[in-house]
Amino acid sequence: MTSTPSPAPWDDDPRRPPADATGQAGDESAPAPGYGHGYPGRPGGGVQPYQHPQPPYPQPPYVQPPYPQPSHAEQPYAQQPYAQQVPPPGYGPGAPAPPPVGYKDTTVAYLLWFFLAWVGAHKFYLRQPGMGVLYIGLYVVGWLTVWFLVGGLAFLALFVLWVVDAVTMPDRVRYLNQEIHAAAVRGYR
Repeated sequence: MTSTPSPAPWDDDPRRPPADATGQAGDESAPAPGYGHGYPGRPGGGVQPYQHPQPPYPQPPYVQPPYPQPSHAEQPYAQQPYAQQVPPPGYGPGAPAPPPVGYKDTTVAYLLWFFLAWVGAHKFYLRQPGMGVLYIGLYVVGWLTVWFLVGGLAFLALFVLWVVDAVTMPDRVRYLNQEIHAAAVRGYR
């Protein structure tokens, strides 16, 4: 009694022809339908190199089209004739002079007043150093005497000055800028 050998795990492909009693598949020279090559390591098998099924399509060589050159009669970048140059508004003769170098800004004064009023920074900015020193003095005296409940009076005075500065700031900046402008005009003469 001859037994048929058990098929290998890769032999269960239904497209492969069945093995005969010797365990050999039918025609080993012909590949199984749907396969272009046999199995590696098997009799009659082996990986065949990939072959193009058809020759590649011929492509014509790339030729760059010529760039059209302008004739000598054309001058695409010719210089325009000179015309009367008119300066933009705000420049030229009769325009107002720019503000002097020491010009003070209301926004900067208010920012210094809001964030650094306790040291009188806005007063130093507006050229009032005596008032700036007064602010620093009230602040220091307020903190040194806060334990004796007298410091509250210094802080109250500082708060009143802070509110008065908030109201009078635009007028003070305007007056200072007029002084700076007058000094600049005197310096030019």
